[in-house]
Amino acid sequence: MQGTYYYEPPPDLRQMAAARAAPLPALWTAAAYGMAPEVRQLLAEGAAMEERGGLTSSTPLAAAACAGHVPVVRLLLDLFANASPTDATGATPCHYASFMGHGEVLRLLHERGASITVRDDQGVTPLHEAATSGWDEVVDLLLELGADVQAKSNDGRSPMHAAAFFGNVGAVQLLLQHGGDASATNKHGGAPLHEAALGGHPVGLGETVASGGDAAAGDAAATVVMLLLDAGAEVAPETNIGATPLHLAASRGHERVARLLLRKGADVSAQVLLWLACF
Repeated sequence: MQGTYYYEPPPDLRQMAAARAAPLPALWTAAAYGMAPEVRQLLAEGAAMEERGGLTSSTPLAAAACAGHVPVVRLLLDLFANASPTDATGATPCHYASFMGHGEVLRLLHERGASITVRDDQGVTPLHEAATSGWDEVVDLLLELGADVQAKSNDGRSPMHAAAFFGNVGAVQLLLQHGGDASATNKHGGAPLHEAALGGHPVGLGETVASGGDAAAGDAAATVVMLLLDAGAEVAPETNIGATPLHLAASRGHERVARLLLRKGADVSAQVLLWLACF
C-alpha cells in the first residue's frame, strides 16, 4: 500500500498520471471526505458499493477507513459492504486504517469480520503498516486482536524490521513485549539491528507524525539499538553479503549509532568501514 517504505516497487508514473487525471466516482469521494448523508443518498440512488477510485483503485470503505471517518465506515458496513475488499496492491481497509493510525476504525472492521492478519500482494500485514508508521496504540490494538508478531513479508521483513528502521521506539517495545524476535532475518540476512543502523533516525516516524513534524531531535535509532541488544540481539550479525550494523551506520554517517555499537563490542574492520563510509 502507499507509504510503506520497502515493500513496493516504484510506481508507474504513467499509471499514476492517468489515475490523477481521471474523475473520482461520487460515492468514493463522499466516503473519503466523511460525508455520511451523501453516501447514504448516493447508495439509495443506485451507486455501486464497490466502485473504485484513487491511485490504488480502492473501494469507498477503504477511502473512509484511510481517512478515519468512523460514521461512514459504520454506515457502509451496516449496508453490507465487504469488510475486506482489496485494492490494486492487495491492501485492505485494515491496512489503510493501520498505516494511518485509526484504531477505532480498525476495531470496527475487526468486529464486522475483517481479518487483521491479511496480507497484501507484498506479504505486508496491518501490523507491518502500524509498525512502519509508529502508531503505538494501533500496534497494541492489533496485538491484542491476535496479529502475528512474527509475520514476514515476501522479502522476509517482520514488523520489528519496519519499526526499527523508522526508529519507532514504542512500537519496538510493544513488539518485544509480545514475543517479537529481535534477531529475525529477512531474505537478505538483515536483522532489525541492521534496519535501525541503516535508518539512523534521531526521531521516530511515529513521534514526528504525532507532533506535526515539530518533535525535538532525540536518539530514537540509538534507543532502538539498545532495546534490541538488551533483548538478546547479536551486536554484529552479518547480512548475506557480510555487512554488519556498524558497516551500515558508518556508510550512512550515523555517528551516534556507530559509537554505541562500538561501545557494545562491535568489531572494527577499518578497510571495509572506510570504503563504505565513502558512499
